Amino acid sequence: MADILRSLNSSAQWHNVIAAFTDHCIKQLPFQLKHTNIFTLLVLVGFPEVLCMGTRSVYVDNANEPHNVIILKHFTEKNRAVVVDIKSRKRKTVKDYQLIQKCGQEGSDSQTQLRQYLQHFVLIATHLLQTSMDSSYAEAVEATWVLSLALKGLYRTLKIHGFKEVQAAFLQSGLLKLLVKKCSKGTGFSKTWLLRDLEILSIMLYSSKKEISSLAEREDTELEEREQDQDVEQPIVGPVDLEQNKLDPLEGLDEATKICFLMTHDALNAPLHILRAMYELQMKRTDSFFLEVQKRFDGDVITTDERIRTLAQKWQPSKRLRLEEQSSKAVDTDMIILPCLSKPVLCDKATEETNPVAQKLITNTESDLQLSYAKQRRTKSSILLHKELDSRSKKAVRDYLYRVNEATAVLYARHVLASLLAEWPDDVAINEEILDLSGPAHMTYILDMLMQLEEKQLWEKILQKVLHGCNESMLGTMALAACQFMEEPGMAVQMRESKHPYNNNTNFEDKVHIPGAIYLSIKFDSQCNTEEGCDELLMSSSSDFQQDRHSFSGSPQKWNDFELPGDTLYYRFTSDMSNTEWGYKFTVTAGHLGRFQTGFEILKQMLSEERVIPHLPLAKIWEWQVGVACRQTGHQRLKAIHLLLKIVQCSAQRDCDLTLLKPLWQLFTHMENNLCHDVTKPGILLPLHRALAELFFVTENRVTELGSLQEYLLALNTEDHLHRCTAQALKNIAAISLAINYPNKSTSFWNV
Repeated sequence: MADILRSLNSSAQWHNVIAAFTDHCIKQLPFQLKHTNIFTLLVLVGFPEVLCMGTRSVYVDNANEPHNVIILKHFTEKNRAVVVDIKSRKRKTVKDYQLIQKCGQEGSDSQTQLRQYLQHFVLIATHLLQTSMDSSYAEAVEATWVLSLALKGLYRTLKIHGFKEVQAAFLQSGLLKLLVKKCSKGTGFSKTWLLRDLEILSIMLYSSKKEISSLAEREDTELEEREQDQDVEQPIVGPVDLEQNKLDPLEGLDEATKICFLMTHDALNAPLHILRAMYELQMKRTDSFFLEVQKRFDGDVITTDERIRTLAQKWQPSKRLRLEEQSSKAVDTDMIILPCLSKPVLCDKATEETNPVAQKLITNTESDLQLSYAKQRRTKSSILLHKELDSRSKKAVRDYLYRVNEATAVLYARHVLASLLAEWPDDVAINEEILDLSGPAHMTYILDMLMQLEEKQLWEKILQKVLHGCNESMLGTMALAACQFMEEPGMAVQMRESKHPYNNNTNFEDKVHIPGAIYLSIKFDSQCNTEEGCDELLMSSSSDFQQDRHSFSGSPQKWNDFELPGDTLYYRFTSDMSNTEWGYKFTVTAGHLGRFQTGFEILKQMLSEERVIPHLPLAKIWEWQVGVACRQTGHQRLKAIHLLLKIVQCSAQRDCDLTLLKPLWQLFTHMENNLCHDVTKPGILLPLHRALAELFFVTENRVTELGSLQEYLLALNTEDHLHRCTAQALKNIAAISLAINYPNKSTSFWNV
């Protein structure tokens, strides 16, 4: 229908009629939330990308070549779509993330129309952002939907025309302040959700009649009341007792029976607690248990009776566990701005590297990781969409729809703010008043939020515009807030290993989940070894072991470190009935798109801008960064040292206390001593060793220039170390003197 209307709009005979009716509908918003008006707004700003039959799309193949296609069928659970190529008429099945919506609105007509309705979008958004609505408001769903669509219209207009043309509309209406307020709210949904999938969820739930019928609402209310009654009837056993009473379905079974259980579970998708109940009822006899399973399997599920279900409750995982699993997923919450601490906590000892040998300066390229991360997010988001559409199909969802539309509006508000800041005019200052910030640190939190939302190139543009445009008085507090981001706990590391040597007939499956990670870095122990071709460790980013699949078997040379997109690693180890070796051992390190990276990027840019440096409290930043370099490890420590080098080169006067480097000096000397003692190690220094060597070389040059080398060396070293060095020097002089038969004071100690 939208395509038909656009075609009519582009024909000379119909253009005036369509334009007049569009104008009439848009002017009635936001005060009349009729379906006709909402549909007009949808046609104007663009429908979400629903991959249904007949949708035109562009398929980008592995060689990055675009092909115009039409969707025939979309399998959301498999993330695949069947398409037909318009040119060649060939059918093929493709991955859905390789499809890009063919937008029929890129013509000059639609651009002119978007600009024409700019004032209306601003009016609608301003009015609805000022109106405080909750889910009890009669038209809350429609109002939040219209708000998200108006913000989408603004976002599309900004992408085409830039900020200069629309500057007056934003600044005069006060919309900028309202946007900042809206952006600082959380969506309340998992960060895995993509904006387009939330839009699809909203439109598909809203268009389904049974969701909003009063009958369904009544049924849902009765269901909830029944659930509440059941909850009230069962308070005798507390949640902790329930937790303790739940047993592991595989507990107490021998290895062969465990394998039988897991194979049956995998093959028939049968719950383990049901299988255990059936096994117990068959008097723990494996042969009759198998017969019972075959008898009860009807081609799809295992049929159960009351006796089995009652017994199975003993092993059924509790609801509380499932809730905990859900809560561990990263949820987009409201922005909480912490006050900047006046002084960082001093560190007496630098943390030693846990696995320094495995450090690499360059791993995967950033663009590869970003691409993998984008694919991972698209897959996870489509799975969430599929689950939500399935679970909500028989429920009344007015309240839920309100939440979905609110989340969509928040995300569009963030995109609009990002577009505005990226195109911010040089003659307008960015200050606390114009954006209605709670303080200068608020700006750092906004930059962090936008970094996790936008592509790196756009975010860097935003950062440069903000640093050029913001008040000089804001820079110091922003820098200290960035330091605080870098102080937060760094990369989470988890380790997994088998028995050494492992057992025969092993079939073990587990996962490593680190919430908030953008990718996981997997490093193997140098002793890893299994029977080649028979005993295998399989790893993947999906539970079905189909995505990003890696398998390892054989001698230590075949176990190469790798990186995996996403926040979860699934692994399975299987061994046959003969020959075993040492086994496997690996560490998983989380790479974050978190606040550490935001803080680092902000400070790196600040220390590169000549205009900014004079307004920064370099002494305080130096203290923070020394603390960060002492406490963090791996790549994060290297980044902190990078900033320390920049500060040393920036600070002209004695404004940084260089003696704070003492813990890092001790770490450096420890690494130097290890290198001297172990001559078997390869001659290439570790990245950390090189970074610290450069830091102390530059620092020593700086203190020599300032004329305070003696004080600096005395502060860095302990008395005991100075005594040892003096004794070693005397020994060296004595050895040379004795060799050339030249008596002096040093030789008199050794002439015994």
